[in-house]
Amino acid sequence: MTTEPATQANALAAFAARLAQLGVQHAVLSPGSRSAPLILALANTEALNAWSLIDEREAGFFALGTGKANNTPAVVACTSGTAAAELAPAVHEAAEAGTPLIVLTADRPPELRAAGENQTIDQIGVFGSAAPTVLGPPFSSNAVSQWIAFADEVFAAATGTRPGPVHVNVPLWDPLAQGADPGVVAAALEVAATTVQKKQTRAAIPPAVIELLLGSIRPLVICGRDERGLGAEVATWCSAAQIPVIADPLAQSNLGTTTTSVPAWDALIRTEQWLANQDPDLILRTGDLPTSKPLRAWLTDLAERGVPIVQFDPEGSGRDPISATTSLITARITDLDPLNFGDSEPNWLQSWLYAGTSATQAIDSVLSPASVSTLSEPGVIRTTCQTLQANTTLMIAASMPVRDLETLHAGTAGPACVANRGANGIDGTIATAAGYAAATTAPTVLICGDVTFAHDVAGLAAARESASSLLIVVLDNGGGAIFDYLPISQQESVYERFVFTPPRLDFSAAAQTWGIPYAEITSTDQLVEELSAVSSLHGPRVALIRVGRHDAQGLRTAIWAAVANQLAD
Repeated sequence: MTTEPATQANALAAFAARLAQLGVQHAVLSPGSRSAPLILALANTEALNAWSLIDEREAGFFALGTGKANNTPAVVACTSGTAAAELAPAVHEAAEAGTPLIVLTADRPPELRAAGENQTIDQIGVFGSAAPTVLGPPFSSNAVSQWIAFADEVFAAATGTRPGPVHVNVPLWDPLAQGADPGVVAAALEVAATTVQKKQTRAAIPPAVIELLLGSIRPLVICGRDERGLGAEVATWCSAAQIPVIADPLAQSNLGTTTTSVPAWDALIRTEQWLANQDPDLILRTGDLPTSKPLRAWLTDLAERGVPIVQFDPEGSGRDPISATTSLITARITDLDPLNFGDSEPNWLQSWLYAGTSATQAIDSVLSPASVSTLSEPGVIRTTCQTLQANTTLMIAASMPVRDLETLHAGTAGPACVANRGANGIDGTIATAAGYAAATTAPTVLICGDVTFAHDVAGLAAARESASSLLIVVLDNGGGAIFDYLPISQQESVYERFVFTPPRLDFSAAAQTWGIPYAEITSTDQLVEELSAVSSLHGPRVALIRVGRHDAQGLRTAIWAAVANQLAD
């Protein structure tokens, strides 16, 4: 096939401009030769914030982070060959988390595929089921209008009922540096519809569920991670319904502002003696299922004993890893009338709130400076949650940090908490935080372990590119201490080298490589000072905290014991 250079350039420029019209704000670009037409189209679209990252893996996660921040897809574009495959981790995270993302991969013309051409692989289906490949219209005489309509289709697919990634593979012909004609592009955009109309459908609440509500005297709500930011509505609903709420900090909602949110709920569920008298007769679930193993075990037990578990899943994601849901409804919990409940058992709500407050007091007593003289993993998480304000964002890494957050979050108003918990990997953590910070005016704090930092040390380039207020707090315990909780940790002959894997990284030198300020934190007061100053940062900063590998295990055990003793009194 042959194509007119001006037609190719004009079509791609119109495509980029149309995406910007629809609400796309960010374009993340990696260098390349074959991708030159994509770079020109996106970088020259004034309405887009264009970012440049050499590493496609980091570019993908940076784009993912902006999508998490504003629930609008970013465009990430790369050249042909293995560059496309580098985007796979971010694409899979976007698919699992339901984060909108538009992926543009430049490709060789079809006649050069499977012909030994340089920098060419089979890019069709490169992301598997996470993002099936779509092809744009041909660059023919009416390509400009067709690519505008195609932009509508791509945007709608990325932001549909369940948002996610869309992969557009674009074969490109020489010459690759042809400029677009602004007049042609502007004229074509004028006749395009102003917006894409999205269909809003709501499922009816089954009468059987209404009957459950009316008959319930011990209802309980579990709110999991929510990429859509619907938590404020859920908080208002729960307050009106006067139902105790177990709220995952990743619900992105300040659900703690509701008067019925239970603080320290993970600690409560670990306390068997107290929990034995707290069986609900109805559970309403919204969002993902929290990570907490005790919570999952408890729900499994309740389901086996016949307690109804109603899951509200408007996106049709089917998130039920423990197979405990008895009713799956494609509606929002807020579609229910909060007054549609029967009279709750006296003191049902108060028993949860009182126990949560008592558990919080026990946790604070264990982690107080009077009890712990050195910084610890749980202490850092607790102090961070207590110090950061509601106008900040806390990005939390996988492994132990997100689990400590779930346990130690106060359950009250505080920072918005986000994480890559779609695929639950440590890939691209720093780059995701950088993208999130770039897409929001809120100061951002990232807490990660030393292995996560080492795994994504190239993400510091993304942090530098964003030039946003981003504090990266690294908990250095000398390796992947989360694996100490697994049976393989007893196999000492292979465990230390192949599983625990101490990074042995010079963190100061790593920060210096990218020209990022660095500090070591040795006291709680210094940590509070760093956290309190995050809003005044004009770029990224790395702060290292060295913690004992085994100290955290002892503290967590002490916390569970203190909560149990407090509730037994």
